[in-house]
Amino acid sequence: MSYIELHARSAFSFLRGASFPEQLAERAAELGLTTLALLDRNGVYGAQRFSVACREHKVQPIIGSELTLEDGSILPVLVENRTGYANLCSLLTQAHLRSEKGSCTVRWDELPEFSEGLVALSGRVGVPPAGFRVSRKRTFQSSRTRD
Repeated sequence: MSYIELHARSAFSFLRGASFPEQLAERAAELGLTTLALLDRNGVYGAQRFSVACREHKVQPIIGSELTLEDGSILPVLVENRTGYANLCSLLTQAHLRSEKGSCTVRWDELPEFSEGLVALSGRVGVPPAGFRVSRKRTFQSSRTRD
C-alpha cells in the first residue's frame, strides 16, 4: 500500500498553501504518488484546475475542503462521488451567503442534511484521534484491547 496525502492545500488557501494546483499534481507524480487530495479552506477554488492537472500526470484527484464550523473548529471533508461534491458545494454556498465578506461558517446542524457522499477526517495534524496511540512503528493502534 502506498502513501496517499489526504490534506494538501493550494495557494487558493491564502497563507495556508503555497503551490498552485498544477504544481501539486506535478510534484505528486514526481514523488510517485498515485492519489492526492486537495482541501482548500472553505471552498473548492482550485478543484477544476487540480482535477485536470492530476489526470495529465496520471494522479487520481480527490476533492475536498476544510470547513470552518460555528465553534471555530476546522472539519476536513473529502468528496466520494458526484452527490458528495454537490453536497459540499451546497454547504459552502449556504455558509458563504450568510457570512460576512471574508468569512465563512458552516453550522453543525447543517452537516447531517448534506453528509451523503462526504467523508470527514478527524484529529489534528500530528495528533491521533481520541482513543488511539502511536506505536513505535508509527502506526495507529487502538488503546483499548479485547480479551
